[in-house]
Amino acid sequence: MRSRHISDQEIEDGLAMLACLIEWYGDVYWPIFERLESELQRRRSRLAQLRARLPVNHGAALVSPVLADKVVDCAMTDSTRGRRKDNVSKFRT
Repeated sequence: MRSRHISDQEIEDGLAMLACLIEWYGDVYWPIFERLESELQRRRSRLAQLRARLPVNHGAALVSPVLADKVVDCAMTDSTRGRRKDNVSKFRT
């Protein structure tokens, strides 16, 4: 069976539902709530770390020549699906 990507919005919706269940039925659902909360926090932290290190417009001109090819490679691949993006040419100098 192939797993599908769960969006941040789906996690937030699940957390809202779990909050109601915990309110109504007690702490039996708390471990699931904590797991989803930590997953959402992990994703947001990872995204913030990436954004802090990427150039403002992902342009190769903003990094050293040694790293320019790495920035282009980063821009060329959609890491979640492994497909090449159509707008690669704007990243080359």
